[in-house]
Amino acid sequence: MINIKSLIYLLIILVIIGLLYSCYHYRVKDKNENFKTNKVYEIPNQLTSHTAKALVLSCMDFRLIDDEVYYFNKIGYTNNYDKFVLAGASLGYNQTSFPEWKQSFNKHIELAIQLHQIDEIIVLEHMGCGAYKILYNNNSLSKDEEFKLHKLNANKFKQYINSKFPTLKVSALIMDLNGSVIQL
Repeated sequence: MINIKSLIYLLIILVIIGLLYSCYHYRVKDKNENFKTNKVYEIPNQLTSHTAKALVLSCMDFRLIDDEVYYFNKIGYTNNYDKFVLAGASLGYNQTSFPEWKQSFNKHIELAIQLHQIDEIIVLEHMGCGAYKILYNNNSLSKDEEFKLHKLNANKFKQYINSKFPTLKVSALIMDLNGSVIQL
């Protein structure tokens, strides 16, 4: 006869097995299509893998951390990218008030190439970015003005990275505060 304690242990073991399985085969559901898309991506073995697809530069804004991870998981980058954060993302890289930010990111690119053989840089901007208001000294930026500045900075970033690291693919994306992403 199975007692309650044994049944609880059995349930705990089944839950752990289920969690381990879901960590290895991550089901991605596209929230923009009301969870109709159902893709399965292989997740690299973290014990043996020493390569990554990309280095992602994003803003420090805490409001979008989960949405960023969700987005990169959704497009097949689960546990397969290095991450770097600068306030304002491309603006943080381009601005001249803190030149060490650009130097630090460039060194991280070199290190990511050396350690993880990355072949791509992705800059992820986001709307409603406080760094744009501060670094442009304009608290009343309209959504259109901010979008144009993101596009301007992302293009400047791409041009500089392409000239300094010509073998790397460089792409720029922007996320709205609702988690939707478009290419710049």
